Amino acid sequence: MHVTYTILGVGILMAQSIWLFNALKMIGAAYLIWLGLKMLRVKPQGDVTATTEVALSDLSALRVDFLTNVLNPKTTVFVVSLFMQVVQPATPLPVQIGYGAFISGAHIAWFALVALFFSAGSVRARIMKVRH
Repeated sequence: MHVTYTILGVGILMAQSIWLFNALKMIGAAYLIWLGLKMLRVKPQGDVTATTEVALSDLSALRVDFLTNVLNPKTTVFVVSLFMQVVQPATPLPVQIGYGAFISGAHIAWFALVALFFSAGSVRARIMKVRH
């Protein structure tokens, strides 16, 4: 998604409109501050290892993860700023798509490794002991 809207011109739009770029940065920063404050206010709920977990279907998990990534302002700023460094308005579309495919492939590999690491039994058990 990030690569698609960047190729479609969001990167160029932000390069041409510094106020829009700054507004997006401020909105992203405010969102991250809100998330941080919300997380700091959460209180531990006692022994969380005894709570029952709600298993998501594969489709539900994919939807939640997809929306988490698409709505992540850090990823948006990263992809757009990366494209603004290597892609110019005169860059041929196949080259832009190639850059996008590389970034997408790197993201898929990274998230697969993270998922494998955090789903390992010993790591998951330690996380479950400290979460709230």
